[in-house]
Amino acid sequence: MLCYICKFSDVTSESKGLIETVSCPRCGRYSVDRKNVSALQNSPDLSTIKHIISGYLRYCFEHDLNQPILSRESIFSNIIENSLTPKDNEIQKKVLRLLEFLQAKTVFLGNDISVDFERDFSLTFSLHPAEFKFILQHLSTEGLINIKAEDQASARLVLTVKGFRFITKTRPTKKQIFVAMAFKDEMFELIKTIKQNVETATGYTLALVTDHEFNRNIDDRIIAEINRSHAIIADFSHNNPGVYFEAGYALGQGKEVIFTCQKGQTPGGDTLISQVHFDINHRNHILWDSAQDLETKLINRINATIYR
Repeated sequence: MLCYICKFSDVTSESKGLIETVSCPRCGRYSVDRKNVSALQNSPDLSTIKHIISGYLRYCFEHDLNQPILSRESIFSNIIENSLTPKDNEIQKKVLRLLEFLQAKTVFLGNDISVDFERDFSLTFSLHPAEFKFILQHLSTEGLINIKAEDQASARLVLTVKGFRFITKTRPTKKQIFVAMAFKDEMFELIKTIKQNVETATGYTLALVTDHEFNRNIDDRIIAEINRSHAIIADFSHNNPGVYFEAGYALGQGKEVIFTCQKGQTPGGDTLISQVHFDINHRNHILWDSAQDLETKLINRINATIYR
């Protein structure tokens, strides 16, 4: 049979009730709801995102992570929004996903790991084996891997000491989410109100810089906290320039950014979200109207999209 996602051949499956578990050399092992297989396969979006879905499933398989049963099209959107999933232009995140795979497979320093170009390009969420090969050459040039042997179909890779250090440097050092927002009393009070419940429900600490007085070290502190974080929450209710900077920096580092904005209006009668710059306002913002509303929506978004 062919894989339901990537159409790879030489796939096996086993069924238990309505759940079919598929073993695919490219996607790994995943489960589908047999009632909805046709709808999933015929999804108009699948042809353009199958490499992303395949990469996500393979990553979960290789790292023994829980993954959703593929039962409805909306699961595809959740996968794409997940923080471990690189966008097509997020090269650093693609690089990190491959290095993490090599690290997990390395038994001893200098151990070489075989990869098959046709089967394993999903490791980097790549669209084509040629992209996978390009990433391998880049990593080799940067000294993060050694390519011990290569032919038309496969290669043997060794993760270098520099590669191990790159993984350690890139990974967040704390299980926290940084909060970027305007330095206003009502915003600090808002976060104080929801902080404990969000942390309890998600397992992440919410971190924010609470200094009201400007000092020359505050930018360094903010950058350091973003580097330590898995993701950031960027609230644009006050259209604060600092939040743009912090969100942009986080995106550049491959961090997940949760965009939020209050549902209120400006004195002129415009919605607050309409005041956000057009480069940002098309993002999937959480629109909130109360502390309870923001708390509930943040918990749902974090649990659905932030890689643990």
